[in-house]
Amino acid sequence: MSSRTCGQLMAIATQHQHPVLWCTAGKQSLTLLHLWRSLDLSATVFYNDLDGGFPGVRTHLERCCTMWGVEDLRVVRPALSFDDYVQQMGYPVERLPEAVPEGMRLSNSWQCTWIRQALPLLVATLESQADAIITGSRGGDHPLFAAMGEVYDASDIYGFVRYNPLYTWSAQQVWDYIDAKRIPLPDHYRLKRDATYLWPDCLACTRRPEHWTMLKEQYPEVYRRYWPEVAAIVGKEP
Repeated sequence: MSSRTCGQLMAIATQHQHPVLWCTAGKQSLTLLHLWRSLDLSATVFYNDLDGGFPGVRTHLERCCTMWGVEDLRVVRPALSFDDYVQQMGYPVERLPEAVPEGMRLSNSWQCTWIRQALPLLVATLESQADAIITGSRGGDHPLFAAMGEVYDASDIYGFVRYNPLYTWSAQQVWDYIDAKRIPLPDHYRLKRDATYLWPDCLACTRRPEHWTMLKEQYPEVYRRYWPEVAAIVGKEP
């Protein structure tokens, strides 16, 4: 699997003058970055430093970039903070409930993902005049990524082609590569790896009771801050 992906990455590097890697410092984007640097390809890495995200992620990515010889790490930030987004758009949850308590405003988490996560990266990519974006998205992550495919040609609109080299990888193949290459992951993966549900990128962007149980135990300050916002739709207090 990795040999096929390496061939794809070499082809991308040959065909494009200015490719950029979008990296969240999650398991897949770190796998992608490690593969890219294992081929001794130079990398411009864009990272969105999300407020409300898990602590220590940016520092971890900086360490990996130093360890793997990445010299061009560019940090962007969302125009709206998490709290401002909640105030303006409603609290983001991955699945909207059938009934919303009176007075509570909710939004789908994909709306927040676009506004706070993807849009800043897209703007920075356009400003850098990149001709290719490389991501760690897998087809199995979400139907949107499945529909996008391994290659999404947006050159007529934005001037770049988006590549998802891990598109055909399974989650287990990603973990196998991480274990084989001993790729370090951010600290919260000590909890996330064995989770039975898909964790959000931001700490409190969910209405899953099991996630709030984890927040209460591991991130009590976040729990106390945001639990009142979602208590009515999560249900019984953890």
